[in-house]
Amino acid sequence: MEALGAVGHPGPLVAAAFAAQVLTGPLHEAATSGAMVGLVVDGLVSWGQRADILIEVDGTNAWLVEADGPLEPFTTLADRPWARGTTRRKVELDNALEGYRYGDLTVAAWVTGAATHLLERGAVHARERRQFGGPIGRFHAVSHPLAAAAAEVGAARDLTRLAAVTEGPEKLGLLAAQARIVASRAAMRAAFAVHQVHGALGFAIESDIARFSAGIRECSVVLPLGLRARVQQPQVER
Repeated sequence: MEALGAVGHPGPLVAAAFAAQVLTGPLHEAATSGAMVGLVVDGLVSWGQRADILIEVDGTNAWLVEADGPLEPFTTLADRPWARGTTRRKVELDNALEGYRYGDLTVAAWVTGAATHLLERGAVHARERRQFGGPIGRFHAVSHPLAAAAAEVGAARDLTRLAAVTEGPEKLGLLAAQARIVASRAAMRAAFAVHQVHGALGFAIESDIARFSAGIRECSVVLPLGLRARVQQPQVER
């Protein structure tokens, strides 16, 4: 997932990771073999009319659903084909908690990889862009934010990898939620620092800086209810 984030792969990665944990039988085989999965949250349908399988999530449970009428397509901040509409629940899915845990890990790993790519682009630009007789990276206002962001993203990467290898559902659930929070915050700060270095060039069509930063923002807010449930769950279990 880090590698996919580093190249800006659009997904639907979080939905696929979620589906791999909650679906069984032919649907599981389809979801893990290339079928496109869309997540439904409060009437918003990720990947909209392109999705082959729809799963509704509310932060605690999950249901296999189908569209209850036509879906209205729209384009998200990161230029993803989402839709709005109503759906009808068909089957409640087991193992939803595990799905949310892996969804959180997917978000954390993807945004970490994307942020790492942005920081590398920012460092190259700071070395190559020259103003006032030298590279702009020699100015503390340019180099220090990049260095601080790199340290924060590195810590988020370590926490995400720790969560990925942790055994035990209770610990994994808490660490996955923590990793998602820390990684999302670090990635957004990295994106801001890199945009500051590039200035208006960060939003130019010829640059993919804005595409990555928009992807980070969008991925970080996927399944917001699931994130809240994961943080609260260990307290309930105790």
